[in-house]
Amino acid sequence: MNSSDKETRFVISVNTIAPIEITRKLAGNLAQADNPRAIFIGALSGFDNCASPEVANTASKFGLRGAVQSLRLAFKHKNITIFTAE
Repeated sequence: MNSSDKETRFVISVNTIAPIEITRKLAGNLAQADNPRAIFIGALSGFDNCASPEVANTASKFGLRGAVQSLRLAFKHKNITIFTAE
């Protein structure tokens, strides 16, 4: 755990917060597509029992998995498919 507080916040912001905000902003355009979908790139460190000593990255990938589950439910009414590719 050699990351500074600033680096930890940056990694979590890029890997977890940004995908949520981008998806929310693109949802209107996505909903107009014939087969709307959003694909998020995860990492093995986001799975149980596959964590690494990289705390910020691992935490952000766990967070992304949770965000994808919630986004899937939030945009189901717009028929937007949301999933992760690991």
